[in-house]
Amino acid sequence: MSREKCQIARNYLIFIITLSKELNNSNYIQHQIPKDLQTVIKKLGLTPELNQYVCCPKCYFKYDIEVAPHHCQYKNLPNSPPCGAMLFCQSRFIRALYHLAFSLFTDWFNPLSNKAAGKQVSLGVLALNCLKLPPSSRWKAENTFIAGLVPEPSQPNMVTINKILRVFIDEMIQLNSGIFVQTPKYPNGRMVVVCLGCLIGDLVANHKVSGFALNSATWFCSSCECTKAEIQQLELGRLQQKFIVKDYSLGFKDLTNKAERTRMVKKTGIRWSGLN
Repeated sequence: MSREKCQIARNYLIFIITLSKELNNSNYIQHQIPKDLQTVIKKLGLTPELNQYVCCPKCYFKYDIEVAPHHCQYKNLPNSPPCGAMLFCQSRFIRALYHLAFSLFTDWFNPLSNKAAGKQVSLGVLALNCLKLPPSSRWKAENTFIAGLVPEPSQPNMVTINKILRVFIDEMIQLNSGIFVQTPKYPNGRMVVVCLGCLIGDLVANHKVSGFALNSATWFCSSCECTKAEIQQLELGRLQQKFIVKDYSLGFKDLTNKAERTRMVKKTGIRWSGLN
């Protein structure tokens, strides 16, 4: 029976328990039944153990995966030629991968919602959304992954935010190198590569996590080299060059004096961030 039908059977079981009037503890029983079928399989020890082989499509001779040749070497008779059937097909490497790009949303809010009472508490959130999903479902709550929470009571500043981002960046570096994810269809796993596509949020939050100066600074724009004095111009300034941004960022990181770092930010509009 397929997993889909097992899930339907589980839902019918919950429905029957809900309608039952004879069981006084029906609510307790209902809450004890896992909602996800994978949890049911794990608790009951029903996860199948598969013995996998490479099987010749012509003569059906099987090989262990680790030692399988490119062409079948089986001989029906000692003096007969080998089968010669191709055991592996060639495909483009990129087709064997799942490349996923995610957006990073960062913002802070007051979880108490009582600014009038004088308690101004700030809680931050880092949320990821898969850009490969269609826009109609990309931003739904069930498709949003909370990558991290920035603890209250106050926001980190432009420098200390990197301590929060360090854990997230380390995870993204590992995912960008590729990991194998097992599925029922691919028990050996499929290579999944993840990258960070863009930042989503207001200017203050985006500039804070990406290492750019605030929007009130002389170099206020993260996209071009327009200055605050040129903000009235309709044409864009010269676009930021990523290698220049990286050089300025590393230069800021190498400075050990707070005053020197302040002067560099005023001069370039860029500070160190793990995301730039």
